[in-house]
Amino acid sequence: MNKNHKTILKIIGHIEKIFDYSSGFNKDELLLDSKTLDACLIHLIQIGELANYQLDNLFKRTHNDINWKNINGMRNIITHNYYEIDYNIVYDTITESLPILIHALKKILE
Repeated sequence: MNKNHKTILKIIGHIEKIFDYSSGFNKDELLLDSKTLDACLIHLIQIGELANYQLDNLFKRTHNDINWKNINGMRNIITHNYYEIDYNIVYDTITESLPILIHALKKILE
């Protein structure tokens, strides 16, 4: 297994943790539960770190159906603009974007 595939497995692991942590919460409940929300944010940062710094550019160009720029952008917003985070976007990312991303990543590994 090459470095990119190992990184994809790590990203999948972070997504699965986010799903585990946020499972059973509706939007209002998640946004009011600071511990769970903080845990999800940490894993979103890790996903961005791995996608931006561990996957090589050729790999990302080859798999350009995944919006790597947005993944890193989310990481940058959480990391550098903490007080400007739009938690509605975070919730939408968890509930809408991450299921699509994990599916795409699993297809890469097939």
